[in-house]
Amino acid sequence: MTVKIALLWLFAAISGLCYSHTSPPQLVQGNPDTQSSDITPTSQWNSVVGGVSILYPVEGSIEVAPVEFKVEIEVLPGGEKFVDELGTTKMCAEVNGVVISCSRVSDPPIQFYSLGNYTLRTYLELPDGSTRTITRLISPPVSFKVVNQAEFDANIARKLQKNDEMIRKGYKMSLVEWAQRQQHQPDKETLESLQHDEEIRGIEGKDTQLSELLMVIGVKTAGVSHFPFRQAIRETWASRSALPQGVKVFFLGCRPYASAPDESVLNSTEDAKLRRMWEAIELEKQVYGDLLTSELDCDDKYTSLADKMKEFLHFAATKFPQAQYVMIADDDLYLRLDQIAVWLRSLGPHQRFYAGQVRKIGNGLRSRPTQDPESPHYLPREVYPLSELPPFALGANFFLSMDCAQFVSKNRRWLRDLRGMDDISIALWMLVRQVHPLHRNGLEYLRPKPCEDHLVALSDLSVAAIRLIHANTLSQSAFCRDFDRQVWMWEHIGNGGKTLGSRWKLSYSPELLDFGLDIRDEEIIVTIFTSSRAGVKSAYTPANQTVEEILRSLCVQAKLHFPGSVSSCPVFTDLARSALHNFYYKLEEDSKAKLAEWNFALE
Repeated sequence: MTVKIALLWLFAAISGLCYSHTSPPQLVQGNPDTQSSDITPTSQWNSVVGGVSILYPVEGSIEVAPVEFKVEIEVLPGGEKFVDELGTTKMCAEVNGVVISCSRVSDPPIQFYSLGNYTLRTYLELPDGSTRTITRLISPPVSFKVVNQAEFDANIARKLQKNDEMIRKGYKMSLVEWAQRQQHQPDKETLESLQHDEEIRGIEGKDTQLSELLMVIGVKTAGVSHFPFRQAIRETWASRSALPQGVKVFFLGCRPYASAPDESVLNSTEDAKLRRMWEAIELEKQVYGDLLTSELDCDDKYTSLADKMKEFLHFAATKFPQAQYVMIADDDLYLRLDQIAVWLRSLGPHQRFYAGQVRKIGNGLRSRPTQDPESPHYLPREVYPLSELPPFALGANFFLSMDCAQFVSKNRRWLRDLRGMDDISIALWMLVRQVHPLHRNGLEYLRPKPCEDHLVALSDLSVAAIRLIHANTLSQSAFCRDFDRQVWMWEHIGNGGKTLGSRWKLSYSPELLDFGLDIRDEEIIVTIFTSSRAGVKSAYTPANQTVEEILRSLCVQAKLHFPGSVSSCPVFTDLARSALHNFYYKLEEDSKAKLAEWNFALE
């Protein structure tokens, strides 16, 4: 297997500093200024390193300072044992014929700043310990342009607008905006979904039978802020028309949190906003039936990702024990589930199976615990005292056989995690059973390297990119057609998508519903309201509608406008039927209508 090492080697945007000009480097040998005695000889490097290529910037890109340079070193089969030695070799960058930096591959990044048009080449210096010569392995050149922030933002905005024109309107709609639109002008799918009382059922492929379930997928999501990602997934790779047979998909939300002003006590206005968010989540659950919140005993926080994973594995193991595999995924990715399903079916029923993108296997690099207290991946020594992390499948997408999921389910109360880090934690839990991760090619992140057409999973995507890739697959075009890194990853121009304020748990008690009834000509006007919410009016004609039809329609309206107060129709219809009975008897006593002509059977 060829190993490719993607290096975040340096950040650059050429500064006004003076650099000595050198001749463009060629694939040549010469005498180095210094020589390490323990480096692998060049004769061995020839069978270790296959080439050097620039991942970022891509050809023809427009960048903003500081520009991120990323270089990939191809390590040939059998050369994995020399990866550590590669870290001591020198990587040099040449911009417009000027060598601007030569430093060890393992050194910290360097930053330079300037605007203009540039051509970049990088080369790796490989010393020969016996002849005191070096070989320069040169990358193909890449041309790019560096502009100021305003011009860069304007360029991105133009590209985003162009993409928006190719995608349906409202695809970035927030959760609360979606709920408000449904309440004012519900679509057919929403009304049909609210007519049924079903438990969380997930999205499933056509003709899926529980007895033939291949895989259950849990997509980690932020309940309030990532609604556009869930909608993108529902309408693309996890749509019912796209899902392969035998696959079910759930979104993992846990108990929801939302951002609010940094105050110890919320004022009534902010509290009302948070309640609307909570009710919007409840409406989404009832409409789509695929979002798990209170069903999982965990909080929707980054530091609780391991708990989220444990709770979903427990959910999958107890609700769908007949499934062969469980997959954990992020919500900022695109999956070619048809290809993944073919791969898993080719393996057949499996036990002790744990697979994904494993860096230590895929690129030969050792993973060390992060010691920076400011990093979200910080692992203090008292939590993890070892100097190296075990091989683990990265958290964006990995696979477990059902017996592994059942192991976590049965032992979830005592399995410790590493500060909420789900991917490293699952690797440690699997080590208890001596189950080691297998590397699966074709699972990649967009952040470290560009899109590639052969991929079966790509993470770090924007909402628009998920939809654009799906359009590519539907039209049988290249997976990465019209790829633009800044646009495919870009979500928030200027602020990086940061949220302000404190995190508040969305925990509210259902409000009691009340009914107001009146008569107008031959219609009954029913108003549903609560102590804090204005009423919703509906008109019915008892002469033309049965009481069951009226009650069913009332329940749909109540679910739509008061989703936190109505979870099922049977309980609601008992209340509504009682209100209609009382109103009927009141009308009968007051003789305000010819009730006999209505054929109004309340029994």
